[in-house]
Amino acid sequence: WDFDTVAQVVNDVWAGMLGYGLAELHPVTYQTWDALLHPGDAAGVKAQIDRCIGGETESYEAEYRLRHRAGHYIWVLDRGRVVRRHPDGSPKLMAGIQIEISEQKSREAALIRAKRELEDMHEQIKGADEVENTVVKQDDLKEFVAEGMASSRVREYMQNTGWKNRGNMWQRFKQAILKIDRKSTRLNS
Repeated sequence: WDFDTVAQVVNDVWAGMLGYGLAELHPVTYQTWDALLHPGDAAGVKAQIDRCIGGETESYEAEYRLRHRAGHYIWVLDRGRVVRRHPDGSPKLMAGIQIEISEQKSREAALIRAKRELEDMHEQIKGADEVENTVVKQDDLKEFVAEGMASSRVREYMQNTGWKNRGNMWQRFKQAILKIDRKSTRLNS
């Protein structure tokens, strides 16, 4: 990138990765690049380049998207540095390279999705362990019923779970057991 002429020297490989022939883009300027830059990436990339141009950093490296001729965006890895400055310190010439990394970005996204799915499965497995423990507790309740509604174990369970209303206590207990049966049937099928 020649700051005096504002021209950028690119090759046919760079033009080709964007779906163009080199002659179609000639002359390539900062405005050409800016028009191809994804709006969501522009501020961050330009800030990095400005820090390099201003001498705050020796070089820059950025991953961002450029619009392909077909309309979709491709990912590029861009590395550059000011290689020549004017006597006043302002940039004269910047050199760099842009490499398409769309496939790498796609693989990274797939890995992130796979990681998220594994984490979700892990949570489901933990949840299944809790359900299994609940089913065991539900099976204990079924044993209570099998022993008879007047069983001291049933009365003890009902007192410990806060069922104080004796008027409909037995009915509520039976409904709870029916719900448990329906849930465990769904879980086991």
